[in-house]
Formats: sequence, C-alpha cells, structure tokens
Amino acid sequence: RDMTEHPRGSDTAAAVTTWAGMEFRHDRVSSAGLRHDIVLPPSPTTTTLARLMVRRRYGRALDLGTGCGALALLATRVADDVFATDVNPRALAYARANAHINGISNVTWLEGALTDPVRVLGADPPLAGPMSFDLVVGNLPFVISPRAALTFRDGGDISGDAVAAAAEILAPDGIAELLVNWVVTDGVRADDTPVSWLRSTGHGGLVLLHSLQTPEAYVTTWAKHRDDDRDEWRDHLCERGAVAVANGAVIVHRPTRPKPRPLIRSAPMGSPRGRGGDQVERMLGAGSVTDTEILAGFPRFVASTIQEEDAGERGRVVRIRAHDSCGVTAIVPIDQVDLLRRLDGSRRLDDQEVTAVALVRHLVRLGLVELDGR
Repeated sequence: RDMTEHPRGSDTAAAVTTWAGMEFRHDRVSSAGLRHDIVLPPSPTTTTLARLMVRRRYGRALDLGTGCGALALLATRVADDVFATDVNPRALAYARANAHINGISNVTWLEGALTDPVRVLGADPPLAGPMSFDLVVGNLPFVISPRAALTFRDGGDISGDAVAAAAEILAPDGIAELLVNWVVTDGVRADDTPVSWLRSTGHGGLVLLHSLQTPEAYVTTWAKHRDDDRDEWRDHLCERGAVAVANGAVIVHRPTRPKPRPLIRSAPMGSPRGRGGDQVERMLGAGSVTDTEILAGFPRFVASTIQEEDAGERGRVVRIRAHDSCGVTAIVPIDQVDLLRRLDGSRRLDDQEVTAVALVRHLVRLGLVELDGR
C-alpha cells in the first residue's frame, strides 16, 4: 500500500512491505528503471541471513549495510543495543522511519562504510579503540560488478573487507554472519577464498557454500539495470580469471580464549529454514570433537527429516536435515538409519561401535547430533 510520507528524494510515494511481523517503508520500484540510491524492501537474502542468525541473548549488535533496517530491527529482539551502518543516507532515513513505525527505539543509525562509524565512536574516551560487538550481521552489496551503478548491489571486493572488519570488532564469544560473493579461479577449491578470509582474522568459524554460477550466468542474473553493459561485466570477470562466481555465508566466531589454531569448517549449504541459527550454533560449539568426547556423551539425533535418495554406485542412501536448518545436510548409508533413530540422548555408545562413533562425530560437527552431558 502507498504511504504519503517518505524520505526526501523519493520519486513516488513509498511502498510498504510486511516482513518478520514488522512493516517496512521502502522505495517503489519503477518500470522506468532504478535510481542509484534506491532503497529496496527485505529480500530473499534478508530472510536467508535472518534464518542463519544465532538467537542467543546479546549485549550489543551491529548491522552492516542496513538498507531499510530490516536486520537491525530484527536484532533488537535478541540484543539490548543495536547499531546499524550504511553509506546511503536515504536508506538510513527509511530505516529510522521504519524503527518509529514499529515502535523500536534501541537502534543507533550511523552513516558510513562497514565498521567505520563505530570505530569513530569507539575512539572517544573512555574507550581506547573501536567498540566491540557480540553479534554482527551483514547483507551487504556483495555483487562483483565492474563499477558502482547501484548502491544496494555493487560492492566489488566488499565481501573480504567486511569479513576482516567484522572480525576486528567482535567481543569474546562474539559471532559475525555475512552473506558474501567471491570469484573462483582455475585450479583452486571453490571455498579457498572465503577460507583464506576467515583464516586471516585469526578466529574460527564456518564457510557455507550455497551455489556456483558460470560467469555468463552471473552476468545474466545481476546485470539488469538499464545502464549495465554486459560486455563490460564479462570483461571484468574475465580479467579476474573467473571460472565461476560463488555465493554463500561466512560466519566468524571469536573464541572466549584465543586458540593457537582456530577451527575453520566448510560445508555446502542449501536453503535455510526456521531457526537455522540453532544449527549454526551447534556447529560452532562442536569444535574438533574427539572420539573420547563422543563416547563420554549421550548423543541425541536432532535432525527431523530423513529422505531416501539414489546415490548411483553407492546405492541407496538417506539425506538428513534439521527441522530448523542452516541448509547444511548429511548423506548417511541407509543401513545406519536405525542407529540414528536410537540416538535419543539416553545412552552412551559402546567403544566397540567404531562405525557408529565415526558417524556420530561427523554429524556432531554438522550440528545434526547433540552430545547431551558434554
């Protein structure tokens, strides 16, 4: 529906979208094309990151590239104080209006790139450095384009910069969750680039690979603006040696105590559903779980979906998925299904069940089995 009040510079009356039980004003998309600083409603990627968000209680949270403010306002449900940054002043105007519409007052809106605005705040006495945050989220302009034609879309190399910046301001036991794109070049693993970003932070975490696109498919997906030159996009990706462009999520976890070799785990990721952050939290908490810990614990199978599939030469297998899923699933031999159903948290495994121990260890690391009593 139309709203008559809207930030200065809007071409038409604002539109309103309902998302996560809240109302959000944003620009109306015109058939005449998109203005460079257009502010869009919550999108499918917003929902993806919302589902990945670990829902524990936080003192202070930060939303990078807040747009219309959706993730910042969602974060107020789990954080005492929320900060949100964006380089687009029109986005911040909408975000402030949306906070008012939804009766939310514990968000501080700051203009600037990534964590720059909170570094300025943190430099004032009595703090000696940047502010620290227990939760950082970012649905940033991750598209790898030749030039910045659209503020909400075109970020160039922002993904790697965002991972580094978010990691620097995490408080102990803090979590940063960012949606990212990266170029995949010939002769390297698809996840090499985000794993290197994460390793450079000195913290542990997860790399969740959602999908790979050929350069041509990537250009077709994103180069839709009236001023986009698709040949320029193709040349840009070719110059970077792209054989594919990947998208997914990087989740950084700063441990309470520094570790000499922080654990980094990578996994393919489907579409998250429900409170997928619950599975993310289990994966982060699993660490490098050992057989000794497996045998000492009371494993409980938390996945709710068991779907039989044909794996070709491997025969029939089952894919298991949590009800509240971050999109990470597991393939298990069909003859292990009865074992999974017996993992109800009431018994320990026998140390003679070698196959069972290996399977449970794998599923604990994927957040599909919990070790009660650990």
